[in-house]
Amino acid sequence: MAVLNWGEAKERIEEAVAAGCALGRNGASRREVVEVNHACNRHGYGGERGFAVRIGVTSTETIDIPWSMLETCYDELLAGAYAGSTFRHHYPHQARVHPCHVHVVGMMFVRAGLATSNGQKQARYTPVSTPALSPVTAGSVDTKGDR
Repeated sequence: MAVLNWGEAKERIEEAVAAGCALGRNGASRREVVEVNHACNRHGYGGERGFAVRIGVTSTETIDIPWSMLETCYDELLAGAYAGSTFRHHYPHQARVHPCHVHVVGMMFVRAGLATSNGQKQARYTPVSTPALSPVTAGSVDTKGDR
């Protein structure tokens, strides 16, 4: 398995997840990134940078997804899989307040080509063998200034 270290994985997420990026399951929800480099202040994040993601179908409610959360969940993904149980282990309060955190984080990994999903409502995400940008994102990624 071609495993990316966290620094490489973070770069992939930065390339693939931008404002306006849809994170819903096959259009089943309107989860959408509304801000990148967002100051996450809920749940004691202390202004850590991350993403604001709209979760309401008919509202403007958002959740904070800080980089530290993505790193913790990425470590779990590399340990074998990432799912609701692994998220709840690390973030029980956030999971109780908005269970959709689980799916939003998982879909960020899918968008970045780091994971695949079994497609179920209670999805389980597994690491991909060779990380590549998701075909859904590949066309929407700004390729100017490739690294």
